[in-house]
Amino acid sequence: MAGAIALEEIFAAMRQACTAEPVPSLAIRRDRLERCIFLLRKAEDDICAALSADYGSRPAIVTQLVEIGGAIAALRHAKAHLRRWARPRRASAGFALWLGGARAQLEPVPKGLVGIVAPWNFPVQLTFSPLAAALAAGNRVMIKLPEATPLTSALIAELIDRHFAPDEVAVINGDSGVGAKFVSLPFDHILFTGGAAVGRKVMAAASANLTPVTLELGGRSPVIILPDADLRHTARSILSGKLLNAGQICLAPDHVFVPEDMVEALVASLFAASREMLGKTGADALNSIISSDNARHLRGLVSDAQSRGARIFELGFAHGENQISPCLVVGARPGMAILQEEIFGPLLPIIAYDDLGAVLSDISCQPHPLALYIFGHDNRTIRHILDNTVSGGVTINDILLHASSEGLPLGGIGESGMGVYRGKWGFDTFSHLRPVFRRGWLDAGKLLRPPYGKLASRAARFLVHGR
Repeated sequence: MAGAIALEEIFAAMRQACTAEPVPSLAIRRDRLERCIFLLRKAEDDICAALSADYGSRPAIVTQLVEIGGAIAALRHAKAHLRRWARPRRASAGFALWLGGARAQLEPVPKGLVGIVAPWNFPVQLTFSPLAAALAAGNRVMIKLPEATPLTSALIAELIDRHFAPDEVAVINGDSGVGAKFVSLPFDHILFTGGAAVGRKVMAAASANLTPVTLELGGRSPVIILPDADLRHTARSILSGKLLNAGQICLAPDHVFVPEDMVEALVASLFAASREMLGKTGADALNSIISSDNARHLRGLVSDAQSRGARIFELGFAHGENQISPCLVVGARPGMAILQEEIFGPLLPIIAYDDLGAVLSDISCQPHPLALYIFGHDNRTIRHILDNTVSGGVTINDILLHASSEGLPLGGIGESGMGVYRGKWGFDTFSHLRPVFRRGWLDAGKLLRPPYGKLASRAARFLVHGR
């Protein structure tokens, strides 16, 4: 655990390094990205083992695909596009100034010292993906890792310490008190991934230093099924989103709106999809919840819904204390606890509708979700949904895919987040686009120097009246 003194010492050393080398060369940045890729590949087996132990059980293939593979994809993408992203960008110098040969451009420069606060649900991917953007932009980075995955956090700290100098990338482990001290440091930018309640505290702490923040939060991401949807494909896609990390993902489909006359067909399709994906055993390895407290809370949501009249269908089995069987909650209604919060588990409320307008009104009255999922093929109706909802991102006829591309930004709006990163958008988030103006042969600046004569009056008249 890092105490306040150790935190401040690390911060001071890194700040001094930023001052000594404010704009690292592209070669240095590329080397840092390559070291991240190397350490992840080298430690693949150890990372899989640590995450499985932290969760009680987690298939190695999930860690390889999402955590390690996703992180390396972000790092490779940043490395491949670094030179183009870092080029000065042309900007208009204004018509009158252009006549005088003036030139203007935007030069991306590092913000300096960046703080990244990573979550427990994907501690590897959601550490190294933003780290890729921050390092590509030329920053030095301090990382606060989650305490809920102690073995994985300790391993990441060991790997970073082994491959980076202390003033390049530093890892901090510790409890919530250490986290509070971490976000109170005067970083040049903070990226936080987690829940909205803690996000508010991060933003409040950062505001004392006027530190800009990127908040990657979550929210209740709805699924809208249209009458012409392919239910077999829809059920497979939705269930895959609920099985990935046992639904402990900010982009997981939270609840489903389905036409009233399709409810039973959807339930049957979800059962069929579960048999295909889970088999007869129920795939216990996919049901692990991060802690007994979280598992107990999820069971409470199911009990509350059942006591209020919902039908509960279990799609698998759960034998351990920290395991939850994927459950359908059919007939979920307002007032049930399961519809009042982000579920963050393998529970799927199913809500029947007969009026799409009422569904859109319900979504619009709630905090903006991080994701919206639409299943159907009527392009006019899909366009109507897009025009009458607001969300961080959208995937049509599948789940999660809009967030898997380095060519698209990732971020929420309102309660689901603030700002974006991924790919070039991440590079820009951690860069300051510094305007650089080169005066031409025309001395336009004299218009602002007294005494103000006829030329200044004509210029003012042109600017105000266009003549």
